[in-house]
Amino acid sequence: RNKIEEFPNTHHKTEYNTYLIIIITMGASNSVDEQHTKAWKKQDPMQFGGRCDHGMAKIDEHRMIIVGGQDADYNKLSSCFIYNVRTQQSTPLRNDMPAALVDCCVVANEEYVYVLGGHGRRSPVNTVYRLCLKSGDWTT
Repeated sequence: RNKIEEFPNTHHKTEYNTYLIIIITMGASNSVDEQHTKAWKKQDPMQFGGRCDHGMAKIDEHRMIIVGGQDADYNKLSSCFIYNVRTQQSTPLRNDMPAALVDCCVVANEEYVYVLGGHGRRSPVNTVYRLCLKSGDWTT
């Protein structure tokens, strides 16, 4: 039985059909590990470096979106990317979120991604952003 021997301070998880994906995102770690049938399998590292306190949601059968968060130097991020669990490829969105956010809630379907609340540069926010996956445009 395999196990992950070391966890950074911060991680996120999302239910992904019969898979449980854990994105490990703090400091220099940018690894992605997958649990299926109670075994851990090492995945390729994420291409855009580690991040923590981000939001994420399942888009469809093979893709999830990762938004915002902060980097190893605790800079808040507005960048976003789509991670394909089948190909293990990360694709950055051509447009960043309108604001850098941490601890936001994210829900998605095959057409839109909604980012709700979170913490902005200095305080909590109550903004709702909507991303159209087809056009790549953000609206409030």
